[in-house]
Amino acid sequence: MGLTDRQKQAALDHARSKCVTAGAGTGKTYVLVQKYIDLLESRDDLGFANILALTFTEKAAAEMKIRVREALAKKEGARWDSLRDEFLWANISTFHSFCAQVLREFPLEAGVAPGFAVLDEREAARLRDEVIDAFVYSEPPEACRDALVGVLRMAGVHELKNTLERLSSRREAAEQFFTALAGSEEGVLDTWRTTVERCREEELAIFAAAAGASIGTLQDLAARYPGAADPGQVYLRAVEPHLPSIAAGECGAVGALAEIHADSKFRANMGRKPNWEGDDLKRLRDAYKTLNNSLKAHGEFLSLAIDPDDPFTRATLDYLRDLGVVFAAYSDAVDAEKRHRNALDFDDLIDRTRRLFREHDAIVEAHFRKRFEFVLVDEFQDTDPVQNGIICSILGDLAQTSAKLFVVGDPKQSIYLFRDADVTQFKRTRDLIEQALGGEAVPLDVNFRSTPAIVGFVNAVFGALMAESARPWEFRCEPLEAFRKDDAGSVELLLVPKADDRQSGRRAEAEMVARKIQNLIEHEKRRIYWDREGKHLDEPRPAEYRDVAILLERRTNLAAYEWALARYAIPYHVHAGIGFYGRQEVYDLYNILRFLENERDDVALYGLLRSPYFAFSDTLLYTVAQSGSPENSLWERLERFASDPEITAGVQLLRSWLLHARRVSPADLLTRIVSGSGISVVLGGMPGGEQAAANVEKVVALVRSMEANGSGTLAEIVRELGTCIDDGEREGDALLDLTTANAVSIMTVHASKGLEFPIVVVPDLGEPPQAGGNTVMVEDGLRIGVTIPNPAKDHEREEAPLLKVLKREYRQKEKAEQKRLFYVAVTRAKDHLVLCGELPIEVPETLEGAKNRMGWLACCIGLCDDAYMRGAAEIDIPGEKSPLCIPLVTDPGSIYAESRQIGAMHLSLPDDGAGVSEGVPPLEVDEEEHVYSASEIRQYLRCPLAYERQFRLNNPTQPIREVSGVMDAATRGLIVHEVFRGRDPGTVLRRYGVEDDGIAGEYQALYDRFRAAEVMQGVTSDHCEVPFRTSIGSAKFKGAIDRLVRRPDGTWVLIDYKTGIAGVDDIPAKVEDYAVQLTIYRLAAEHVLGEMVRSFLYFVDSDRWVEVKGDGQKVLGEILDAVSGIERQLFRMPECAGCSGRDGCRF
Repeated sequence: MGLTDRQKQAALDHARSKCVTAGAGTGKTYVLVQKYIDLLESRDDLGFANILALTFTEKAAAEMKIRVREALAKKEGARWDSLRDEFLWANISTFHSFCAQVLREFPLEAGVAPGFAVLDEREAARLRDEVIDAFVYSEPPEACRDALVGVLRMAGVHELKNTLERLSSRREAAEQFFTALAGSEEGVLDTWRTTVERCREEELAIFAAAAGASIGTLQDLAARYPGAADPGQVYLRAVEPHLPSIAAGECGAVGALAEIHADSKFRANMGRKPNWEGDDLKRLRDAYKTLNNSLKAHGEFLSLAIDPDDPFTRATLDYLRDLGVVFAAYSDAVDAEKRHRNALDFDDLIDRTRRLFREHDAIVEAHFRKRFEFVLVDEFQDTDPVQNGIICSILGDLAQTSAKLFVVGDPKQSIYLFRDADVTQFKRTRDLIEQALGGEAVPLDVNFRSTPAIVGFVNAVFGALMAESARPWEFRCEPLEAFRKDDAGSVELLLVPKADDRQSGRRAEAEMVARKIQNLIEHEKRRIYWDREGKHLDEPRPAEYRDVAILLERRTNLAAYEWALARYAIPYHVHAGIGFYGRQEVYDLYNILRFLENERDDVALYGLLRSPYFAFSDTLLYTVAQSGSPENSLWERLERFASDPEITAGVQLLRSWLLHARRVSPADLLTRIVSGSGISVVLGGMPGGEQAAANVEKVVALVRSMEANGSGTLAEIVRELGTCIDDGEREGDALLDLTTANAVSIMTVHASKGLEFPIVVVPDLGEPPQAGGNTVMVEDGLRIGVTIPNPAKDHEREEAPLLKVLKREYRQKEKAEQKRLFYVAVTRAKDHLVLCGELPIEVPETLEGAKNRMGWLACCIGLCDDAYMRGAAEIDIPGEKSPLCIPLVTDPGSIYAESRQIGAMHLSLPDDGAGVSEGVPPLEVDEEEHVYSASEIRQYLRCPLAYERQFRLNNPTQPIREVSGVMDAATRGLIVHEVFRGRDPGTVLRRYGVEDDGIAGEYQALYDRFRAAEVMQGVTSDHCEVPFRTSIGSAKFKGAIDRLVRRPDGTWVLIDYKTGIAGVDDIPAKVEDYAVQLTIYRLAAEHVLGEMVRSFLYFVDSDRWVEVKGDGQKVLGEILDAVSGIERQLFRMPECAGCSGRDGCRF
């Protein structure tokens, strides 16, 4: 395929610098490679050493190297033979790799050790955490002790950690600010005042545009109605003095208007019709509503001010001075620890290279400017200011570098604001190339990826969405021409009817997506134009599941899509997750290593024996645990049962492992355990077994890597893995070979960047965007905003004015990025695009009024009742005569698909003949990682301190005890659960050391009474001890439901047994206490069944049935709050001072 005219202009003209804007699918990498090859071809004196090519990911650098090598292989001649031999030394790398090379070349000048190691993100984060903990919990440096006390008094430990992390990520800007504050407080205040005043001016202009007509209406009505006959006219009297000033653009008058609107006697329905003429009362009310909405949106910013004498301003400055001292000491401590380890992190590579280039221009001139005649930068929209500064240093004198710079990127695909990527750098560099370097901007204009339908859709929708470019972070979407003119494609929109609650709506949307995918592949057999290797076909073929990708904006609703795909028997793979260290198979290996490192670690051995490696039952474990002396470890008790047929093999295997643990390396030990245990075969027969087996292999590889990095002993490996698990390290599952797996890919939009798929599904269009910003924000230009207690408001925490301004700016950037994220999602599609979201209740009149992606889409394509009736919407395509028809589906049932259950439930039945019916799908619904149990969340909500001791420090309040003559409540509960599974009470009691036929009869009577209850009459399905794994939000849960039955009317009922006497007065408190547990169980059951489930508590001893309804959203919020608190390690609240957590919560 030859180059287009624009591609030739970009790749083959080397006389001027270029800024190439490469929209999605326009062949960006192809142009970059052609540029590279043509530079070598057009100049005999140019070699690899003279061209610097920078990318932002290792994958992009590797891809560019492959393509350049392939292009070189096609060239003939002695010079090309020589170049092929020299290609190993080509300067094609990531920014970080280039900077590491620079620092190793000039270590003394850069102030680093020559042989430094590079810390990965996990190691760097852990190092910083250790330094912060040393600051807070041990003896801080004398120089910052008072400042640290002051900061902790104002912010607390958690906020201090958050603040230091944020300052570290913008270290250069932070240090410039603290230096300026130490030198001139007035200079900082001037910057703040300028920033706030600029914000007020912008907000006032927006307010005037929105409320100008209403101000005019009120002025007219005030002149015509001079009295005070009713509240409407009283309102006119109140606002009348301020209207001229507001019309003249005075912020102070707007503040006065806000105070009037805060008066409760003025409302949207004020006024009595007899006192008004014509439609004047309606005009008054409409003007009031418009003003009220405008004041809510803009009033806060219009009242912002920086007063040096204000107590809050003084407190902010004092806090920032202390923070500057603490940050300097913290940065020094982090640097010292890195020197001690002879290591740098990724940020250091960039920052120190920038500092080296700034302070040693002679080095740059001699070794970089003269060496590199051309600098090529890929994905330039993802640069940050520091990286851009490095490029500018290499360029040097702009008057002498007119043809040196070639940048390629697409600002519409800048989606890394959360990583501090600054898309405004693209616009600045484009201006630099055009104005200072005399170069040109070249927008590529042909899309080679997508069908005309998709290209036309993108041109129309994003031409409207991205029509503005006034702000530095906004960019227009220029229309592209489709290259694949003869290939038929489609764009469809699935609209899910609004559900009663958000959870049901998400599940319904996921199910509609699953139905559509199954329909496309198995029934409609939608055609695509690509083979499995990605080569274009002249004759299309039927699509397979591997050709489909579901792109999620965020992973919040991932569990719903996994459930839906499983329900419709659709194979899938979740790409690049973050929960590797929470996977059960990973935790099982961790328990193995913990036990082998310390055979007295009972907790690890319990987990190991319950794992698939041994599969000991709870009853067997209980029998072992209750034997012997309390001083004996579980391993010592287990060895006493070595002759027991159920235990012999397990003990022998553990002894073998313990023997090898002292002779071989941890990696070799794990390899021996995995291969010898046959765990891969076991996992292979389980749902998600392929992924679990791959994760086991990944653990072995990680351990081998830890050994190579110096953590060679078993104790060090255990400590390292334990830290990763406890900290919830963001590590993805092991990668599977997706080229051989016929499975739908599920990934985030961020993960999909740079990829393409024949069929793309973009769901969740109706989800509200996440609000960004932080309690501390750092920007260039001496701008740091913080949240601290306001001494003028009883020390309530409040955002400083500058933080409000910075968060406003961040939200504007975020809104622009949300459009870009949507753009990236839809432009991954090659042949067919399926969009899905909740049916909008109303269509916004303008794009600015839209609150989410569905609002944008509805506004652009003109969703309305007529379109729903026709089953299609039409949108005009720029440059095309005919509009694009977009099919609309509003009835999920109209999509033919078959719900299939993957495997029936197989319950383990005891030898005594008890049994239950079958026929419900297993509740191991999510192949996601186990993290929490309901009891953990319940304990945390009761007492965070007790939670920490029991679940984090492995120090439970109630240790395992020997069997005594008196049966404790826990043992009785276990017996009740086994009897209620239908097992013979006498057999169960004997396992617990009780030989008493009378007691056995009592338990049988309890079970008979339970079976006779109305709830249990006529049940068509009855399942006991149903295990589950599920997700709630981003949190993962597992557990077992006591009983799940189906009533004759088809409804499912969940039953949880509770032993102990419960009087009528006790019931409300107990229901509240167990609400969290029942909510988790209910959501898990509904997750897989796809139906509503009723929840009951059955108080066994009192024979009381209580249906648990309650506020599901409130309880769900409590669960997620608890998870958030646990993940943030909030175990010691201020009110916990002096409490051991052992005597119940006092608050």
